[in-house]
Amino acid sequence: MSDSSSFEHWLNTAKPGSSYPYFSGHNLGDNGVAPETLHTASLAKRAFADGKVELVQRRITGEGKWGPFSYLAIKEERTPQANGEPWVPRIIGPGKGHRS
Repeated sequence: MSDSSSFEHWLNTAKPGSSYPYFSGHNLGDNGVAPETLHTASLAKRAFADGKVELVQRRITGEGKWGPFSYLAIKEERTPQANGEPWVPRIIGPGKGHRS
C-alpha cells in the first residue's frame, strides 16, 4: 500500500485522537524527499483544511538539540464549527508567489 493510500485508509478508519506519522526528518521541504511523501503531506494539509486532522511536529529525542522531527496528523474528534455551522475554509487570493 502506498503512503497516500495508507493515509487515506487511516483517515477514513482511525479513531479520534489517533496519529499518523507521514514524515520523519529535518525539513519536509528538503531536497531528496520522495514525491510520494510530498503527496501524502499535501493530503494531510487538505485534511487539515477540511477540519479532519490537526498537524503537529514532534522532535525525535536522542538526536541532540537540532535533531529531526516527526510530522504527524492527529485525527480530530469532531468537525470544527463556526456560528453553529460546519467550518468551511476558503483560500482567497493568488498566494505568496504573486506578492510583490
